Amino acid sequence: RELFERFRCVSLILSAVCGDIIVDFSTMPRVDDIKRLVLHLSRGSQIESPNGGDMRELRELELTFPKNFLLPVFRGCKRLESLISAGDWEAINFAVDCSRLVDLRLIDFQEKDFSNFVNVESLQTLRIDKAKKLKSFRGLDGLSSIKSLRIHVASDFEDASAIVHSESIQNISIWNNRGFLDFSFLKNKALKSITLEYVDSVEWMMQVPGIQFIYCKRVKSLGNKSFWWTVEHEEPDIGKKFEPVYWELYPKTRWGE
Repeated sequence: RELFERFRCVSLILSAVCGDIIVDFSTMPRVDDIKRLVLHLSRGSQIESPNGGDMRELRELELTFPKNFLLPVFRGCKRLESLISAGDWEAINFAVDCSRLVDLRLIDFQEKDFSNFVNVESLQTLRIDKAKKLKSFRGLDGLSSIKSLRIHVASDFEDASAIVHSESIQNISIWNNRGFLDFSFLKNKALKSITLEYVDSVEWMMQVPGIQFIYCKRVKSLGNKSFWWTVEHEEPDIGKKFEPVYWELYPKTRWGE
């Protein structure tokens, strides 16, 4: 706390790695100057929100917390644009005002679809790690501003066709999708980039209107070889071994710029 005040910091990281965190933001000077806040909480941590739950300048928030933990309330943070969280989405949406979020990353996602994503109309980038319970993309069309969707460890989903109903989406990345290989329903969907770890074939991708970048790590019809193509290359490269650069196509938050 003393160092935070002395150096007039705007970023604060509190981690319970070495013990429980006990902090009362309502008595903390310069709390309204905080632009980035990281809280890695343990079961015994005690966090008191600022008066009225207000951190006027907070732009980025990262929360990790144990199951059934009573989160501090951040609903007064009206300039919050970026949120990273490992925990229950329903609890997060109750404690945090997500209506102005531009970028959202969720870890250990427990939802079966996106039907519980309400009041996040400003969201442009959605990144989900460990989406093992995801079954379908239903509700994705309710994210009216979504441009980029990245899902990692989505091995059990059964239906991704709801992607075609999203009018705003431009970039799709799905990783560790062993049980779902046929994405040909996207061939008439205007997209800028497609990144997939497993796919049955790639011929249909050439028909995607406006496509600029394609990366597939394992293509079944090509003997599990890689496939890479961008508008800068006249001919697709097959069998090249390198990592994709699709993150360059993802939008940045306004504060990051």
